[in-house]
Amino acid sequence: MTFALGSITDLDRHALTWVVDHRVAFLNPIAEAITYLGTGGTIWVIAAALIAWRTQRPIIAIAALAAICVWGSDGISHLLKIVTDRPRPFAAMPHLHVLISRPTTKGFPSSHATTAFAGAVVLSYLRPRLWPAFVIAAAAIAYSRLYVGVHYPTDVLAGAAVGAAFAAAVIALVTRTRLNERLATRKEPRIAWF
Repeated sequence: MTFALGSITDLDRHALTWVVDHRVAFLNPIAEAITYLGTGGTIWVIAAALIAWRTQRPIIAIAALAAICVWGSDGISHLLKIVTDRPRPFAAMPHLHVLISRPTTKGFPSSHATTAFAGAVVLSYLRPRLWPAFVIAAAAIAYSRLYVGVHYPTDVLAGAAVGAAFAAAVIALVTRTRLNERLATRKEPRIAWF
């Protein structure tokens, strides 16, 4: 078990080093902006509220569903950080150049990835035709955490899995209750793509 864990850690370090060593200068501010945009997952709740407004669905129910999925998954990720107590990459790799201010919380799992994939799952549930855009946005937020140098790849992958699983569980629960009726579309959207 120790060998396997050590191998995963080595692979994590090599993968992160490769990402950091292959940064492109003009992309640095874009990656920083993406990572800040994903902080706290609020962007996903706002997007859910906009979808609810645009499709004339009950905005309170939609926003509440998104908030439960996004901020609930964020809470779970913070609990997992306490339990796992995994240091950030820059603690083990002092030579690592980090593009943003160094977070003080532990690294596993990535809360950005957790909230991003929870948001992507809930928005894909609300607007299935737009799922590729939501997944790409979530992946960009998750990848930005590697790019800026504050997470290992396994932190990001675990966060994505936790967020997606939590959101899927909440949606499964909602679809089995009367709350699902409140999420139903009242009118057709005014434009077909949104």
